[in-house]
Amino acid sequence: MKTGNRNAVEKASAPPEIRRRGGSLNSFLAGIATTLALLLAAGGYWYYRMLQSGNVNNPLAQQSTSVNNGVVTPSTPPKEEVKTGEFVIPAAGNDARLELLSVRRVAGVPDEVELEMRLTRLADTLTGNSVINFQEVTGRHPVTYDVYSSVSPVNPNSKSVSLLNMRRGDSVNGYTVLKVPAAVDKIDVFVENGGAFKNVPVAVAETVSNAPVNQTKTTTIVKTTTSIKPGDFVENAFGKKAKVELISVKRIQDPETGNRDVVNVQMRIRRVAEDVAGGDIIGVGNSTARNPLTTETFNAVDVVKRSTGSVSLSQIRSGASADAYVWLRVPESVTVLDIYVPETAAFKNVPVGN
Repeated sequence: MKTGNRNAVEKASAPPEIRRRGGSLNSFLAGIATTLALLLAAGGYWYYRMLQSGNVNNPLAQQSTSVNNGVVTPSTPPKEEVKTGEFVIPAAGNDARLELLSVRRVAGVPDEVELEMRLTRLADTLTGNSVINFQEVTGRHPVTYDVYSSVSPVNPNSKSVSLLNMRRGDSVNGYTVLKVPAAVDKIDVFVENGGAFKNVPVAVAETVSNAPVNQTKTTTIVKTTTSIKPGDFVENAFGKKAKVELISVKRIQDPETGNRDVVNVQMRIRRVAEDVAGGDIIGVGNSTARNPLTTETFNAVDVVKRSTGSVSLSQIRSGASADAYVWLRVPESVTVLDIYVPETAAFKNVPVGN
C-alpha cells in the first residue's frame, strides 16, 4: 500500500487560497512604500524651490539682514558721534587736558573731516612745552596706518595756543580740517605735545530732510553757516604794535541754561613791534559787541570763566601770535555784530555763524 506517499504530497502542496492571500499582502505593502517615496521626493523638491525663491529661510544659513514692515535692511550699526567726555587725553605733560568735541565730515566736501578740540589748563605752574599747535594735528587709519594731514595752512583753523596766556581752569577751543577718504569711518588722531585719540568715529555731515509729505522723492538740504574767512577782519592794536584777527565768531549753546544766546569770539593776537611796554595788555575778557541796527550793547558772559582774560604783548615774541577767546551774551535773533576788543580798532558788521 502507498498511503504514506500520498500524505506527504498532500502536506507539500499549499492551498490556492493561502497563496493568493500572501501575494495580495506583498503587493499592498509595495504600493505603500512606492507612495511614501513619491511623497518624500515631491516634498523635498517643493522645499528646495521655496528656498530658491526666498520664501523660506534656511536654518543653517547665517542671517545678515532684518525685515521691518516688509523692507529688508542690512544689520549694519549706524555711524556714531563723539560723546562728551569720551575722548580726553593729557597735554603739555600733565599741565593741560585735551578733549575731542566733534569729528565730522564737512558738508559738501566728502573727503574732508573737521575736528574740534578743547584745551584746558590744569596746572598753576607750567613745567614744560606750553604750546599746542592745532595746525599740526594729524590723523591715521587704525588698520592700514595711512596718514591724513591738515588740508592747508591757510585754512581758518586755530593754530598755536600757549598755556602761558591762559589761567588755571581756562579753556579754549581749537579747530582743524584733515584730508580723509570718504570710505574711512574711524581714525586715530595725533596732537603734537599732546597724545593720541584712538579709534575715533567719523560722523557724517549734518543734513536736513525737507521733502513735502505728499512727495516720494526726498530733497536733502545741507546746513550752511555764515563763516568769516582768513583776513576778513584784521585790525591794529596799541597803534601798530600788534594786530588782532577774528578767526571765528559762532553762536553756541550755553551749557548752563541750554539757550543759544552765546557767541564765542575767537581771535589771534600777533605782536608786530620789536619794542613793547609791560603795560601793553589786551583785556580780551572785557570785549563787547553791539547790534549795528539797534546799537544795543552785549557784554561778556563771565570774564573769568568764559574768556582768556588778558593777553600781554610782552609775553609774545616779536612776529609770534597767541589765540584768545571770549563768550558774549547775544540774543539769538542777532546775526551781525560790531565787535570791540580793548586797545583795538573796532570790527564792523561781523557775521555770526552757527
